Amino acid sequence: MRYRHFAVILTDALAIAEVEPRSAAELLGYSSPGMVMMWMEGKHLPPLESLPEVASISGADPRMLLAGWLIDSAPSLQPHVHDMIKGLGLDASGFSG
Repeated sequence: MRYRHFAVILTDALAIAEVEPRSAAELLGYSSPGMVMMWMEGKHLPPLESLPEVASISGADPRMLLAGWLIDSAPSLQPHVHDMIKGLGLDASGFSG
């Protein structure tokens, strides 16, 4: 799974919100759930500018989605993002490796 951090955050948020990938895809303007499924499988990342809408639809904390997106896009940022998440008082355990 190439984009593991983002995938786990999104998949967990969709499950908690009881939002099916097909519904999320439709709300995001996709005609099929394929792209959302690829995000959930860690095969692709959504465009950065779509993260607020993805967060709103999934119920995910936008800060956590952004953190996952950043780490998966630029792994060298991982220690900095980990510290940022901890500094915000959020659970950073998923960002430590």
